[in-house]
Formats: sequence, structure tokens, C-alpha cells
Amino acid sequence: MVWIHGGGFSSGSGSDEMYGPDYLVRNDVILVSFNYRLEVLGFLCLDTEDAPGNAGMKDQVAALRWVQKNISNFGGDPNNVTIFGESAGGSSVSFHLLSPMSKGLFKRAIPQSGQAITCWGTSFEIKERSLQLARELGCTSKDVKEVSKFLKAQPVEALVKKNITVTYQETNKAALIVPFSITAEKQFGNNERFMVSEAIDVLRNSGIHEGVDVMEGYTEDEGVLFLGSGQNVYKMFPQANKYPEFFVPRPIALHCPLVDQIEVG
Repeated sequence: MVWIHGGGFSSGSGSDEMYGPDYLVRNDVILVSFNYRLEVLGFLCLDTEDAPGNAGMKDQVAALRWVQKNISNFGGDPNNVTIFGESAGGSSVSFHLLSPMSKGLFKRAIPQSGQAITCWGTSFEIKERSLQLARELGCTSKDVKEVSKFLKAQPVEALVKKNITVTYQETNKAALIVPFSITAEKQFGNNERFMVSEAIDVLRNSGIHEGVDVMEGYTEDEGVLFLGSGQNVYKMFPQANKYPEFFVPRPIALHCPLVDQIEVG
């Protein structure tokens, strides 16, 4: 079994700090966990060959390929691999069911509390968000090559823990957002693309990989996380009580006029 950790694509690790392996190991399960690049480092996208997006997901694919090549040396069976994860890890599992890079790398999948078609699983305006990051760090160029060069020159400390917003609502609404996540990639030569189109389109046109057993679930009360933390909590309830559109799902907020949002709310 290969565990993919959650954390909103911006935190977490494959260590046993939060999730321990004891139960699985006691039941003779060979467990693999790993880390992958997160937030800006893992999901920056400039729609260029150097920064096409989804680097963190390609890290996951590299780990799954390693398992296929090496797990037999640890007593495992490469033909009997189950991938599983929770929250962003569950969303990752769901994306692997759709990605051409992941095909054939596992037999079973267990996504928990996360799906490829969740509003936070797919990035919104990811290129603009990446350009906004550069602007906040002092680069105002609109030339993606200059922006890429600028970002590569920044110390890693300047790139992490950046809550980059691109809309007025994101900036002012007291709610948890996932700034950087998965995107559909452009083709550059013969490069491998983790996602060739939007997840919903892949599901409609071809579905998940054939021959894979899937069991879905959720973590009870996990949605409490979206109530926010710290001072955000004290902003959230007044906003929720005052503005009916506060509870409108993000896809509706992005695509529908405000009058419709108020009616839905």
C-alpha cells in the first residue's frame, strides 16, 4: 500500500508524525510513504516548458514508478499495489486514476475526503497566480521567461508560505483556500503531461483507468477545518451571518452573477 499524505497541497509529509503505520504493519502490509513538492515549489505554472505545472504530482508518479521497480526487493508485489490518501492525498489518488502518467502503476485506489473534481483540487487561474507571486516579490514583468528567471533566483524561503490570491473574494473572504494545485498542462514537444485536460473532461470522455478497483470514503468532521483557524474564525461568522452569498460553492461564485449567488445563498 502506498500512502499519499494530505495537507491542501501546501503542507504535510509522509512521516509518521500524524499518521502511524502500526495497524497496517501488524497485519503484514508493506507500506510505502513519501514526500512530494508542495505549494509554489510543487505547483507553480507559467505555461512554459520549464514551468508547465504539476511538479508535485510528477514527484508522486516518480515514487509510484520506483515502487514498481523496487518493491519486490522488500517482499512486495508490484502487481498488487494499492494507492490511498486523505484530503489532498485523496484528491491526488483520484487524479492518478485519470493521469496518463500513472496508468499501470497500481491495481487499487482508495481516495478519502478528496476528489479530482473538487473545487480546490484544480487550480483557478494558476498562471495568473504564479505571475502574482512574482509581482509580490518585486518582478512586474509580463514576459514569462523573465518571470521564470526571476523566480529561479529567489531563495526558497521567499517562495514558501505565500497565500497568493487573484480575486477580490479570495482576498477578503474569511475562508481556507488552496492557492496552488493541479492544472491541465500544455504540450511542449514530447514532454509527459500529468493532466492533458481538465479532470471533469477526462471523466466525461474516457473515465478512469480500466481494471482498477476503487473504494471511496471520507473522514468524519474533516470539514471543520474549513471553519478556519486563529483570527479567521472571528471574521468568518460575522461574514456568514451578514452576506447570504458566503455559503455559495466556489464554482458558482466563480461563474455566476452576484444576484444569482445571493439567491442561491
